[in-house]
Amino acid sequence: MPGTPIPPAVLEAARRASAVEPELLNSERIEATFGSYGIDVVEDRPGLRLASLYSQTGNEKICRTFAAASLNSEHRELLDELEAIASGHSIGATFRRGGWRVAKKTVYTGTVPLQTLRAEVATAMRLEPPHDLATHTYLLTLDKEGHSLDYAIILELHHPDYLNAAALSALFPDTQGNDSTINADAIHELVRLFGLNR
Repeated sequence: MPGTPIPPAVLEAARRASAVEPELLNSERIEATFGSYGIDVVEDRPGLRLASLYSQTGNEKICRTFAAASLNSEHRELLDELEAIASGHSIGATFRRGGWRVAKKTVYTGTVPLQTLRAEVATAMRLEPPHDLATHTYLLTLDKEGHSLDYAIILELHHPDYLNAAALSALFPDTQGNDSTINADAIHELVRLFGLNR
């Protein structure tokens, strides 16, 4: 899968994982929880997008999910959606609007210490370390009219007032103890490859 190089353990786990179509997309859950939703693309380069998914009160934005996505942008049938994503729209919502079924093949739920991440994450979340951020890593798959695609490996770091590790595990319960999951070392390697580490 083109994009940022992904550790082989992550790709192998994604191939073995079961696909789950979430009831709510992350953007929808943020809006339902906090009453607002927006997205700031922090970095966008070929094969990689970093974004802050935030809620807003007055002029204050609080990042609820900091997401890193290794994108596969080689699919010609996705040109309209890729253009919208490149202009800053939500990945999952863009594909749903385009008629795609969006599913997640979870390879990791757990935590990453905030103090191990670049300062930009803490600043966007309005947090001071130490905090453990609930972390969800998955392969985003797309399906439309019998045509299936593996689109992105996504790593999401969640604000503790939004999702903690227990809440995240409740949303994706079949990942616990599943042989499709990976260990924390592979996640730390992915964090490094995405340029999120200090």
